[in-house]
Amino acid sequence: MDTLIKDMNFNNEYNFIKDYKQDELLRRSFNKLSEQTFGINFEEWYQKGFWNNNYICYSFLFNKEVVSNVSLSKMTIIIDGKKYNAVQIGTVMTKPEHRRKGLAMKLLNLVIADYKDKCDLFFLAADEEAVALYEKCGFKNHDELKYIVDLNDCYLVEKGYLEPIEMSLEDVTKFKAKTIPLSQTLCAIEDEHVLLFYYLMMYSNCFYLVKNPKVNLDFIVLLSMEDDVVNWLDVYSENSLTELDLKIVLSQLKIRGFSKVQFSFVPDILLDAVEISKYKNGGWMVLDHNGISFPKGAWFPRISKT
Repeated sequence: MDTLIKDMNFNNEYNFIKDYKQDELLRRSFNKLSEQTFGINFEEWYQKGFWNNNYICYSFLFNKEVVSNVSLSKMTIIIDGKKYNAVQIGTVMTKPEHRRKGLAMKLLNLVIADYKDKCDLFFLAADEEAVALYEKCGFKNHDELKYIVDLNDCYLVEKGYLEPIEMSLEDVTKFKAKTIPLSQTLCAIEDEHVLLFYYLMMYSNCFYLVKNPKVNLDFIVLLSMEDDVVNWLDVYSENSLTELDLKIVLSQLKIRGFSKVQFSFVPDILLDAVEISKYKNGGWMVLDHNGISFPKGAWFPRISKT
């Protein structure tokens, strides 16, 4: 495959290239820039076969080196129970000495031009300093509401089970394929490439098996625990969670000494103990494409963030 799509000189210095993951030298250059910018290397993710055609890099080369990049992740988004084709923008980075030349904006516009007729909306998580760039491309801010449970306000459920479980890459793939959507209000599906990236990078030991003795059904949750706060990231189940399922998990966490649980998604069931407030550090932006956007205040799942 000829990875150099075309020579498109920009300011007579930069050559445009996209979808070059199979080119070892270019991939190495991309990883170098990603490490310098975010402290992240994608090589293991690629070698394991999880960098698939749903994650595509758009980059500018300078002297055969990747100096600016905008990546896209293709996924299906559920919004208020309906499915939409979406493109999430991520890994936006430019080498310091090549900044303020419009490279990232040019790449973003190329992505939009390529996919505007193939998807229903574009969205991204924006750093504060990049908001102006995205606004110029038509993106609008999306304010989020956060959902936090104060476990001191929860009553305990006597019966239940929550224990760590080892999950191989094959296990994660299998359970992800069978699970129902995380939220009918706002969530992503067909985004296994993102989940497996997080598995490799940070969450391989964060899976817990939950047993509901009343109905004899098991399910798996992904929990990130820091100090006395738990970040509830994901659920893997073939059945919709019940109020009792939620209370079992929360009760078991309370028994273990945790004080708060934050849902990193929009829970379809809201318990009385859930505190809802505006998230002040939110940075999601959506390009209103075909008149479709995120529901007002909805929290996009962090396990699907690129």
